[in-house]
Amino acid sequence: MQKLITTLILLIISSHSLAGTKSVTGKITQVQLMSKNHANYTTSGEAIAFIYMNELPIACENSGEFRRVAITSNHPAFNVVVSSALAAKMASLTVSMHYITQCTQFNNNSWDFSILKVL
Repeated sequence: MQKLITTLILLIISSHSLAGTKSVTGKITQVQLMSKNHANYTTSGEAIAFIYMNELPIACENSGEFRRVAITSNHPAFNVVVSSALAAKMASLTVSMHYITQCTQFNNNSWDFSILKVL
């Protein structure tokens, strides 16, 4: 199952260039899920998930010192990534997190997601 999820993620993401990406290896410390428009209750719009790891550098040097990547619900692998991150967190598994060295998804304070590999 673990290899199937990893293969699926790599296939979906393979069309993206890996230029400008970095990776870290460690354990997921937190998974946060919310609406991109979290100030008002609404059932429309995008969801966003943040995956925190202590091994990540502070995202785009943000003042909140967030060490996280962001993935939005319009990403083709959103459900698989969130499920894999939650499973890895709950089982305390080691993961390899690849991220794009940009912070375009949410308030310039989270790395953009690239690849999650459960080891």
